[in-house]
Amino acid sequence: MKKQPTRWVLLATTLALPVLLVVCAHRTLRESQGLRQGDELPKARLRTAEGFPVDTDSWRGTMTLLVLFNPACKACEAEILTLKTIAPQFPDLKIVLLSLDPAVAQADIPFPVLIDPSRALLKKARRLAVPALYWIGHDGKVQYARTGQRPPAEEALLFRKLQAKGD
Repeated sequence: MKKQPTRWVLLATTLALPVLLVVCAHRTLRESQGLRQGDELPKARLRTAEGFPVDTDSWRGTMTLLVLFNPACKACEAEILTLKTIAPQFPDLKIVLLSLDPAVAQADIPFPVLIDPSRALLKKARRLAVPALYWIGHDGKVQYARTGQRPPAEEALLFRKLQAKGD
């Protein structure tokens, strides 16, 4: 008679394990998506390469494009070139790069490059791929988020739509 409860426990465990794995995988995937549309930009104290502090709260009231990038990433280099090309079309847009590498050199990058020493913002904004772009509206909320690089014309069209939506 003692073997009967053991069988039920084994059967219940066997049946519950796949469900538990699916729930854990879903949670991990959801967390890896980072900031999503409608999320509030987390408060964080970043710093410039020169060591000057920059608070994300200071971006409120302006449209800001936050770009997570890795200096060794070819797609990130291409995205920065795209942004360099189309930035003059959007003079009211503040473009800020957040480096995944704290030892980044700022050579040939025409935008402010920030570092997150506490990694608070990087943990919240994490993505499985870079570059990761976050369009932050006047209200400090994420209006658009994506990963990957786009051609300049496509990027400019998207930015015009986002700008019109934010005005």
